[in-house]
Amino acid sequence: MDASNNAAIVELTFLKKDGTPRKSRFVVDTGGGAFILAEGLANDIGVERTGPVEKGEEGTFAPLATPAVRLGDMP
Repeated sequence: MDASNNAAIVELTFLKKDGTPRKSRFVVDTGGGAFILAEGLANDIGVERTGPVEKGEEGTFAPLATPAVRLGDMP
């Protein structure tokens, strides 16, 4: 874990559809209640959308299937 600018940042490893790993860094938001992926990462790991795209104040969002993800050696 890295703490930069008063934010906790962790590196997560996603498993792509072909089983290869894809690492990405995330800001830990302990009060958010959502797991937000950038569109490029979602496309790269092949996660599927499970509902319609909605426009919000901060951009567009869509519900996704839960991706396979690990934090270090923890599944």
